[in-house]
Formats: sequence, structure tokens, C-alpha cells
Amino acid sequence: MNLILAVIWLGVAVFLYLRPPSGSGQGLIPIPWEVLALVLALYNLARWWSIRVARSQRQQGEQVLPRRPRLRRTSDDLPAPDPNFVFTDPPPAAPPAPGPSAPPPEQKAP
Repeated sequence: MNLILAVIWLGVAVFLYLRPPSGSGQGLIPIPWEVLALVLALYNLARWWSIRVARSQRQQGEQVLPRRPRLRRTSDDLPAPDPNFVFTDPPPAAPPAPGPSAPPPEQKAP
């Protein structure tokens, strides 16, 4: 993808360099547009090259050093469940209803 973008930006830079000048010259940016397009082309080319080199180094590193076995079991990674959030147990029994010996609740006056 970066190589494709580099080619596109290089094409834009060449087009802007070869086109006849139009307008009054510089705009808001003091750098010519073709220079900006060339900088973007070089940036994408450098990213493409660095990704390519990193990939080849990673593949060489995997071939030289075999992968070490895991030191922990996968079951060690599972935390113990929080008992406050276990909803598989039946709900606790309802509190006993107030009987005739209990005083009636107080009513507030309006």
C-alpha cells in the first residue's frame, strides 16, 4: 500500500512540476505544492522499505530461535469468580412477614 501511495505522490509531484504556472504564484503555504508531493512520496517509500526490512528480519529471527513453550497453563489465566456476581444460586428466603405482635408502621401526617 505504501509503495502504491509513493508512486501516486511521485506522479502528482511530476505533474505539478511540469504543468505551466497559473495564477499569481505562491498561496498560503510558502512551499511549492510539487515539493510537498515529493516529500509525501519519499515518506511513503521510506515506510514501505522499513516494513519490508522489519518483516524479513522477523522471519529470520523466527527461523533461528524456536518458540519457547509456555510456562503457565491457560487455566492459570482465569481469575476466580466474584461471589457477589454469581447468579446461579437460588435467591435467599424472604424475611418473615410482620405478625400480629409487631406494631403497625408509623404513618406520617400530611
